Amino acid sequence: MPAEEKAACHALYAKFEQAHNTADTHASSFNFKPAVLTPFYRYEVWQLYLANGVRLFRNKDLAVKIGEIYNNARLVEKQVAEIETIYNDSFMKQVGRSSATDQELAEIIHDEEQEHGLSPQNQTILIHISEAIKEEHAATIEAQSILTLKVERMKSTVGLMHKEIEAVQAAIDDELKVVDHESGS
Repeated sequence: MPAEEKAACHALYAKFEQAHNTADTHASSFNFKPAVLTPFYRYEVWQLYLANGVRLFRNKDLAVKIGEIYNNARLVEKQVAEIETIYNDSFMKQVGRSSATDQELAEIIHDEEQEHGLSPQNQTILIHISEAIKEEHAATIEAQSILTLKVERMKSTVGLMHKEIEAVQAAIDDELKVVDHESGS
């Protein structure tokens, strides 16, 4: 390796090692915050409606449509919980793997700088780290793709639910007009 390339490598190694000598830099690079996606409907409300709400309606068809909306809301809640779990579990695992790989790489670079050369053992470890980084990258892309598909499915469910809600709102308005008309007569 020409002297210029070695000097450039050593400058990069020094920069990498300096970044790893400060605990704040390393900690902030791998600071994972899990997502908490609070469901907007509660299962208990849905059960209460199904147990008592249907009896209160004179228009049983309307009551069933409202029950279907609650059921779809429950489906959305389950989808949100699934997305939250996948996000937290997948990315937490990836952050851990990346942090460990980063530390392993920092040790090799430190050793290389101390010895002014990469030992055959460290060359083997470096090849392993390179493969690990590729695997981590692929796993992150896979998790992101799964999340994207699940979010799209949930958006579709929410879109359908929104249309159902609009239809039920119109039916409720019609029912209220009938009730007002009957009570006013």
